[in-house]
Amino acid sequence: MGMLRRSVVFFVVLLAALAAGCSKEVKVGAVISESGAVASYGEKVKKGLDLALDEINAAGGFRGGHLHVIYKDDATNSSIGRRVTDELIQDEDVPVIIGAISSPVTLSIAEICEEQQVVLLSPTSSAPSISDAGDFIFRNWPSDFDEGNSMARFAKDLGLERVVVFALNSAYGEGLRDIFTQQYSGKYRKVVEAFSFDESEATNFKAMVAEVKELDPDGIYIATYVTSQAEILRQLDAAGIEAVRMGSSAVVPQELVELAGETAEDLVFSQTIFDVNSTEPVVAEFVRAYRDKYNEDPDIYSAHGYDALFLLREAMEKGGSAHPRDIKLGLISIQDYMGAAGRTAFNDQGDVIRYPRMFIIKQGAAIPYDKFVEEGGSLFKQN
Repeated sequence: MGMLRRSVVFFVVLLAALAAGCSKEVKVGAVISESGAVASYGEKVKKGLDLALDEINAAGGFRGGHLHVIYKDDATNSSIGRRVTDELIQDEDVPVIIGAISSPVTLSIAEICEEQQVVLLSPTSSAPSISDAGDFIFRNWPSDFDEGNSMARFAKDLGLERVVVFALNSAYGEGLRDIFTQQYSGKYRKVVEAFSFDESEATNFKAMVAEVKELDPDGIYIATYVTSQAEILRQLDAAGIEAVRMGSSAVVPQELVELAGETAEDLVFSQTIFDVNSTEPVVAEFVRAYRDKYNEDPDIYSAHGYDALFLLREAMEKGGSAHPRDIKLGLISIQDYMGAAGRTAFNDQGDVIRYPRMFIIKQGAAIPYDKFVEEGGSLFKQN
């Protein structure tokens, strides 16, 4: 009888330990730009993450254990990004980190995550070199390789023969510049000048714009963030330059229009599709919940932040645990996840498989470029 009692007690203790293990809190690190050059993007991503966190924990988290997101501000600075990433891994023992927002910071912290075998999932970084950053490095934002190709095809299809490029001096801007140039250039097509500038010089375009006026190109490609895109558009307009204007996926339509006013009109840019009026149930529910929480509409950046946390929870389920190796295997196995930003699958390099679509700013709002053309629109002034 004593032996039986001891067996029962041991079994009860074992069950309690297993239950406690299943309900253990899961830490998730988040290296987000809450200050610095891309803080406006970081704010949107964080809102999406916070909404996802509310919903995931309300539904029981992961196997009964709540997710706990630990935020660190990288200030859009690679050195700070590396420091806070070390803090998350060494002090907080996180198995996974969401971040960063900018490609240079993501590339910097990817080295640490790969070395420590901690999963890194960026919701917004697009530099092509991230594809080769390591086995534990993922992103649910498309590579600039696809964006640069799509803009080059657009420029060729439009018949542009002489293009000027403005590119931020970073992995992001230079990656877009190089891919666009490689895919666009041909016997009768040429990038006649490529200007490079640091984020700290993002208002000092007077000499560059004067040179553009002398070059008289028929197209201008602006590969930088929204603030400097707006400043370049304003200065091009003030100089009376009428070339076709193409922007990068960093365009946030509402913010760009607020900053650039009418000079944002007719800017063409490529971006993965996010339709705030979508009737797709997952998207519609995200929009409703986001509006309820923040009293504003979500955008493509908040949608990618929202999806990032849900993708990690999905990966934990598929992998069977919150261990980094299992999360990595779980992410690789995701092939048709429907989220707020659309369907997601990952290739063997950790890149999301999703292709951009062309948009144009008309009357202060972004509309699909093909719709603009179908309605008789043209980027060329009629004589």
